[in-house]
Amino acid sequence: LSDSETPVTGNPDGDVTIVEFSDYQCPYCKRAHATVKSVLAADSKVKLVFKDLPILGEPSRIAALAALASRAQNKHLALHNALMEYGGKLDRDKIMEIAGSVGLDIAQLQKDMEDPKLKAIIDRNMALASALGVRGTPAFVIGKQFVPGAVDADTLKQLIADARKG
Repeated sequence: LSDSETPVTGNPDGDVTIVEFSDYQCPYCKRAHATVKSVLAADSKVKLVFKDLPILGEPSRIAALAALASRAQNKHLALHNALMEYGGKLDRDKIMEIAGSVGLDIAQLQKDMEDPKLKAIIDRNMALASALGVRGTPAFVIGKQFVPGAVDADTLKQLIADARKG
């Protein structure tokens, strides 16, 4: 669950870690995104680890590669949020348009997306998801608890509190 090449946000030294498996085309992930974002904003002691799991086709894979590549320009969270908050269908052109809207250099991003290390990260995410029994997105590991599917804010807060208790 701890991979130095995996993007993180929140408090890097947080007392609770949430690992989120998601797909940029998943409507349930998009709904869960708003919940996770609000809970993180209210709790400064949580670390969020992003595990891209592009299971919904080629646009999902392109979006995951773009998100991972955006780290080279220090824009991962901005692109992640913009992709999750976009309500329409994704394709390569739309993903690049969204990337441009958050200030990414598109030519550099496309070059960075070709790095084989990024495909290796996605492959590791897929293997981890399989090992954990993840059958769809979103899915979470909160502390030591596996939580399949989207959760509401109250449930997420309770799971964080439970993780703090050990």
